[in-house]
Formats: sequence, C-alpha cells, structure tokens
Amino acid sequence: MSKLLRICRALRCLPNQRRSSATRHSRSSSLYRSPAISPASLAEVQAVARKHNMNIDDEELEQYTEHVNKYIQEAYNTIDLFPEPGLPVKYLSSPGYLPSQKDNPYNAWVRITDTKGSPTGKLSGKTVAVKDNAAIAGVPMTISSQFMSGYVSPYHATVVSRLLDAGAFIKGKVAAESMCFSGSSFTSYPAPVLNPHDKERSAGGSSSGSAVTVAVGDVDLAIGTDTGGSIRLPASWCGIVGLKPTHGLVPHTGIFPLDRFMDYNGPMTRTVKDCALMLEVIAGYDNGLDPAQPVNLTVPNYSELLSGNISGKRVALIKEGFDGSEPDVAETVRKAAKSLESLGATVEEISFPAHIDIGGPAAILLCEGSYDTFISGGLSPLNSRGYKDTFAHDFHFNARKAKADQLPISKKNLILGTAFVREKFGCHFYSKAVNIVRSFVAEYDRLFEKYDVLVMPTIKFKAPKLPKTETPVGDLLNQHLTMATNTEPYNATGHPALSINAGFSEGLPVGMMIVGRHFEDATVLNVAYAFETIRDAEK
Repeated sequence: MSKLLRICRALRCLPNQRRSSATRHSRSSSLYRSPAISPASLAEVQAVARKHNMNIDDEELEQYTEHVNKYIQEAYNTIDLFPEPGLPVKYLSSPGYLPSQKDNPYNAWVRITDTKGSPTGKLSGKTVAVKDNAAIAGVPMTISSQFMSGYVSPYHATVVSRLLDAGAFIKGKVAAESMCFSGSSFTSYPAPVLNPHDKERSAGGSSSGSAVTVAVGDVDLAIGTDTGGSIRLPASWCGIVGLKPTHGLVPHTGIFPLDRFMDYNGPMTRTVKDCALMLEVIAGYDNGLDPAQPVNLTVPNYSELLSGNISGKRVALIKEGFDGSEPDVAETVRKAAKSLESLGATVEEISFPAHIDIGGPAAILLCEGSYDTFISGGLSPLNSRGYKDTFAHDFHFNARKAKADQLPISKKNLILGTAFVREKFGCHFYSKAVNIVRSFVAEYDRLFEKYDVLVMPTIKFKAPKLPKTETPVGDLLNQHLTMATNTEPYNATGHPALSINAGFSEGLPVGMMIVGRHFEDATVLNVAYAFETIRDAEK
C-alpha cells in the first residue's frame, strides 16, 4: 500500500482502494522538487488558532506546528506529484476574437469562435451560442465580468462536447449578467444586453445573450443556465422557448456554478421542436462527474414524442402565479392557456398558496448556496463526489483576494447580506430551508397527482426600461431580481419548467410558463408544442 494512501486513509480522505501505479509520477527520484506548500511558521499556526478561537501556549504551539508541517509534507506535497485526470477535449477551438459593434448591435456576443464538431449528427447544420459561464477549451471565459477576466478553460463543458458530438457548429460565447447573478441585463460587462424588441428595455437574464442571439436569428440554438429563472426570464422577454429541465437531467460539469442545489442548464431555441431535439442531445448521465444526477438516468428521443396530442391532459392555472401581474400579461397568458381546450385539454384555475410560501426558503437556498460556492467551497461542492475543477478554482480563489472590488453590485450585496447572517447564525437558516423545501416538493407532487401541468406567466410584467447611468445603487438592487417570483420556486423543487411566447402586448413579448412532474419533461414539451401549433396557426 502506498504511503499516500495510508496517510489519507488515516485522515479519512480517500476510499479503501488502490490507485494504479501507471497514474502517478515516479517518487523515487532523489532530486529536489519545489514543494506545493511551504512549511507553516509558528506565527502562521498561531494566527489560525486565534481565528478559530483556540488559546494555545508557546510549548504546545511548537508541537502542533511540527505535526502540521509533517501532515503538509506527507499528504499535500505528496498528492501534488500525482497527475490530475481532466476532461477530454475531442474538438479543438481557436481563442476567437471580440466582435465589432457593427456585428454586435445588442451587445449579446462576447467572443466569436469557429468550433466545429462531428460532420454528422442530430444537430448537423445547426449553429449554437454558448453562455459565457460554460467552458469551451482554449476560449476565454469571463462570465461577462471584470472579475474573471483572463481565465481560459483547458476543457469543454460536458454539454459543449455533446453538442459538438451531435454535429453542431458553435459560433461563439454570449453575454450573461455579470457573474450570472441578476435577472435583468444591465450588469453585463462591458455593456448591457439590449432587448431585440426594444433596445431601451431589458432582455432578461442572466442568460441574456443566449436569448437575444436566438431571437434575432444569429444562431439556431443556445445553451443557457438557470439558478432562479435565468433561462426562462430572458426567454420570456425576448419571445423564445427556454427550458429548465428536471434537476439532474442535464449535467452541469464544466459550467461555472452558483449553487448546485439550484443550478440547471438547458436549451434556448425559437421552436419547441428544436428545444426537444437539443435536450435529447445534452441530457443524460455523465459517468458520475455530476453528483446531482441519478445513476439510472434514461433519455428518450424527446423530439419524436412531440405529437401535439393533449386530449385529456389536465392543466391548472395557478392563481397565485397571476396575482399582481400586469393586466395585459395575465390576460395574454390566460387566453393562451385556455386555447389548449380546443385540443381536448381541461383547463381550470386553482389556488395553491405554496407557490408563494416557498419563495422565502428558495431565496435562502439561492443566496446562501451561492455564497458558499463563492466563499467557502470553491467552485465545486465539498463533501461530494464528481469532477472538481481545480483550474477554475485556483483562478477564482486568487481573483477573490485581488479583485473583489470588480464584482457586480448584485454579488457584493449577496456577500454582505449572507455574511452578516452567517456570522450570527451559521448555517441554521440554510439548513432549515433545505428541510422546509422537501415538504413543499411533497405538496407539489400531490398537486401533480391531479394535474399534468401547471401554467402561469413566466414574469408578471413586461420588460422594463434599462436603468440610466445615474441610477443609485439601491434602485439598481431593487431591479435585479424582482422578476423571478414565479420562476425561482421550481429551481428549489426540481420540477421541469418551460417558457414559451404566449403573445405580445404593446409590442413586447409575454411568456407563459409550463411546469411538469419530475422527469416528465416530454409532457411539458408536448403541451408547449400543442400551444405553439395553435398560436402559429393564427398568424
């Protein structure tokens, strides 16, 4: 048994198994190697002790320091000799180039690339935009922020590899809200993303560039991510289709996370058929690299299940999802939902107070989980299996110490508020929120025993005007997440939810959200397809 395994097993760091000698560097050389971690000084260990409220006298401090350094040498400096397995890169990409303003009238593109995949496949001939928090090997990934400027991933996100395997052509990276923490489109660096229906208005976020490039026809498909509504919100305000799949259906490997409890990624397209086709390409088990995925995950051919036959389907309009909506938004969505009756569906409006009550726990999960990802757990959750991105972690760790002033206002607000609560109460409220959400999931599941899908406006109001330069920080903070009241609950419960354009009012798109049972994404897509057929026949 190797010395490293004995040490780490004693420290409960590794499972009881051997590693192949072929996977490690030779450690028999007597040549000097620069250590990964230099020995700790007495002063450094004393500082750590004080930080953790421990009083240690000088004699004991020397002994502790000796053992700390022994641990560092035998564990950390030894593990540094092992080569780290990475993710495969089958298709190469150039670093690309920055788009000109002429070619980027909505500020939606971050970088233009020419990443070609397989010459054949389900997506052959389809063009794709990738949100700037999903890795493309060799292409800079800034997450539309100054904070991450300079980071280049050495590998593809799993969904990127799957798109390329299916024959897609990736045209480039597109803008997100800065660090993906806003539902509007004004925090994106270096410029706000503009709504294609009115350039003075928000495009929605945080997958703003994904929605805009699909809406204006720059690409056929786009990858978006969704931690509180960030696929569905811009899909609503830009008038396209956006699906947040069931939790764990699509792997998040290689995508910059906010909180793995609430994180999703999924397709953004102009049609439901393209949405279904893209989903069947990117969904599926990732060989244990994403711990959120069930092992027995199966993926149907979603596009082949789009019949438009919804006869006998039971549709519930959630009253609380309409309450407080602009009257024209509520009317547009009700009319769209009622049109499903013409195809044999039953549509009725019901009251479901849990839709409102879950808002507080869901917000705590989003904010405290994102805080942990940023401050404590690196970019991959600790105490879990799966792929750990040490490249992104190291860059982010150093940026956090050197570039915190360059974080967007939304992220600064998150850190200040959550750090205040954590200092006083630890993880009490986060833990309580996790426990409470389980009871809400059970309530939703009981509702789904009676209804096949739930329907409500994706957002209760039409796209607002973008803020001006002189807008105070407080007013900006009031605008960056107010649109997510209907979308965020389903990040917490894990149910699939899709936004589709229900119509227009005052020249602006209005989104209708369709929510389904866990892993019944096919039903959600088929109901959306049925509505799309009705809607387009009226044009």
